[in-house]
Amino acid sequence: GAAAPRPQPPPPAASFPEDVARPPYCEPGFWAGEVARRCPGNAALEELVASPWFAGVLRAPGGGRLWQRTNRRKMIKELSESACALRAVQRARDARGGQSPERRKSGAGGVVLDVGCGRGLTALLLAYALPGLQIVCIDIDPKLDLSHLRGPLASGQVQYYSVSAFAPEFEALVRERCSDASVEWSCAVGTHLCGSLSPRLVEVFRAQAAVDTLVLSPCCLKGWMGRDVTRRAKAEKREPYSVLCETMLELVKGCFAGTTPPPEPQLRATLSYQKEVASVKNGYIEASRPPRRRPLPAA
Repeated sequence: GAAAPRPQPPPPAASFPEDVARPPYCEPGFWAGEVARRCPGNAALEELVASPWFAGVLRAPGGGRLWQRTNRRKMIKELSESACALRAVQRARDARGGQSPERRKSGAGGVVLDVGCGRGLTALLLAYALPGLQIVCIDIDPKLDLSHLRGPLASGQVQYYSVSAFAPEFEALVRERCSDASVEWSCAVGTHLCGSLSPRLVEVFRAQAAVDTLVLSPCCLKGWMGRDVTRRAKAEKREPYSVLCETMLELVKGCFAGTTPPPEPQLRATLSYQKEVASVKNGYIEASRPPRRRPLPAA
């Protein structure tokens, strides 16, 4: 079989000017104001900007470029998506059980695969919220600007792999990272995945028993399956996005026609629509396998 790819090196240590000056947009109060103005009453965003670790996210070396150059409305939307993904990962962690409170709080023993990570905002929140967690960022683009992840990348907490999700090396990477003897729980995350990435991530999750949990937020679907979703939505006079999310849920459960392998009787999968996401595309599928018996280290 294919061998797992090698991770990309961390970004260079050159500092962006805003990292030194620490302007207002690198302070939690600035984003608390943006949340209050743009999304009043949004519990997920309010909890995020009030978290004690969020200041570290904003002030991380190399992060000034991210916060300064991104459209504020777009950043609020992406923060809301990543905050809901973080909550889902925390639920997945809590459901595994068997860990001391200290290890559970830090995310120790866990590995998260951030598939189609883009510029890595979900990984950034995960790294600071769960400092004991190992995070594997995966995207096809070898030239992503991940300077805001420079610290976690340099420490080894985060690794970035430039590989196509449709390559055999991707499956080898998933198998290698989730089957490692040191891993107590594993989770594959796909936030706002477009096109065929959503069904591909579902396919790999169902084929790789070493992946304990899936968190998937689909965006759109193309090809024959996308056309089928459009026809079904039109026939049922429903919003296409709802039909898309239900189709992905059927895929996860193994109930979609022609799906292989067959359904797993003990696999639990749910679909919810997170009103805290600042977008109409706010469906989140969470699927989990029963906890496996792994030797858990002491606290």
